Amino acid sequence: MQTRGINLLTIVFFLFLYLLSGCKEVSAAETPLKLEQLIIQILPEHTYHPNDEERDSPPLLVGYHGTIKNLADEPRKYQINVPLPVESNHFRLGFVGAAGIEKEEITEIEYEFDEETGIISWETSEEIAPDSSYKFVIEFYTAGITESGEKKKLDYRFNSFTDIGLVHLIFVEPLETENFKLSPEPAMQQTNSSNLNMYSYIFRNVGTGENISVQLEYDRKEKRTTKEIIASMTDSGEVQSDKGVKAGRMPGWKTAAAIGGVTLPAAAVLVLVLWRRSRGRTTEVGELQARESERDIKEQLLRSMLSEGRITGEEYDRLIRIMKDGDHHE
Repeated sequence: MQTRGINLLTIVFFLFLYLLSGCKEVSAAETPLKLEQLIIQILPEHTYHPNDEERDSPPLLVGYHGTIKNLADEPRKYQINVPLPVESNHFRLGFVGAAGIEKEEITEIEYEFDEETGIISWETSEEIAPDSSYKFVIEFYTAGITESGEKKKLDYRFNSFTDIGLVHLIFVEPLETENFKLSPEPAMQQTNSSNLNMYSYIFRNVGTGENISVQLEYDRKEKRTTKEIIASMTDSGEVQSDKGVKAGRMPGWKTAAAIGGVTLPAAAVLVLVLWRRSRGRTTEVGELQARESERDIKEQLLRSMLSEGRITGEEYDRLIRIMKDGDHHE
């Protein structure tokens, strides 16, 4: 890691979040905020940054979808500081948004971005009540995919900038792709409503400074992005170009419904797959996944899906029953 990266992590370890409105700064050990969940979406060849003029290399879109909880005993406004991997090849910032307190809809927000340190900062528009959650989305683009003819490779690494309750890492396979392989093996695979294959990893209680590393390789001769292919399938038959769209105005993943909702059958498959893969991982990723019991991981994932509205309360109860029945028959 470069010295700049070490300095950045040092800053974030002790100053990830701090209070506004004249309150004194607090250390990571004292902060009343907790990053409960971070969904990291990896979308190779999904879409280009709106400002990209040259499009002769495969783009990579990465999205951070975070949920922060206020553990303080009183409502407060906060300034949020999140480090981004500006050392990545051809880093460009995209959409940045947040939801109102205890709301689901993500809207674009104003922020400050220090290109030298890589820290993006913004103030919450409202006070966060005790035990309430605050959600944000940060998207950025890099040129992290290497290619040799039709063969593409990506070595994805995430260094945790704070303690995180649950990390859900999702790789979305581009359309018109062959031999899509991830190492180590993901926890599950599913196909969403846009016919995109998604591969998931689940990590619980990821500590500050811990690393997650996944290697991806696939074959693809198609030059159009997934977004352009989906657009060409619309009733109008017109391919929507990424050019001319204001940078950061629309989330890249949302324009083509890359992630979408998880249906009850798909969620049930997730529970069953995680139940069947409860032991035996020895890789770097596996060691993190094995740290806590598989049941705790499944329950926390289902709770996060419920809080995001991806499943209903009734579906949550049914899936919990499925999980417990599976444990009884193990």
